[in-house]
Amino acid sequence: MLRKATLSDLPALADLWEALQQESMAADERFVLSKDAKQRISNDFPLWLKSEECLFLVAEQDTKIVGYIAAFIWIPEPLYLQVDEIFIRDLYILPHYRNQGIGKALFLQVETWGKSLGIDSIRLGALSKNKSGLEFWQKLGFSPFLSYLSKSS
Repeated sequence: MLRKATLSDLPALADLWEALQQESMAADERFVLSKDAKQRISNDFPLWLKSEECLFLVAEQDTKIVGYIAAFIWIPEPLYLQVDEIFIRDLYILPHYRNQGIGKALFLQVETWGKSLGIDSIRLGALSKNKSGLEFWQKLGFSPFLSYLSKSS
């Protein structure tokens, strides 16, 4: 079952967010969080829930939250053509529940939300070493647009 996230979901969402970050750090050693990152994101979640410019959904199975998606209306900086987009900040599904259509269902809800707002463009970031994540997004019609490169001395 998919539904909008609520304040009572925050502890589970913080744990899912932390699991997403742990997977990202395992995939690339350059991905490093601050010591208080979980507390900071936990402070942001309630703001996202209240914002009309955010869609924050959870996926539940047997009353357990097994995944979530957080998406926002994104407006480019004034240097660029003003075209509203939806920005998917996070999508995470617990490993045991992957490949069951949950991520796609969450995405489709975000896409529908965007269309209801007259927005038909969606943007997101994906860790370049997250091959399964990149494949997932490409199957949904996404294609590379901008790459960030990193160099450490």
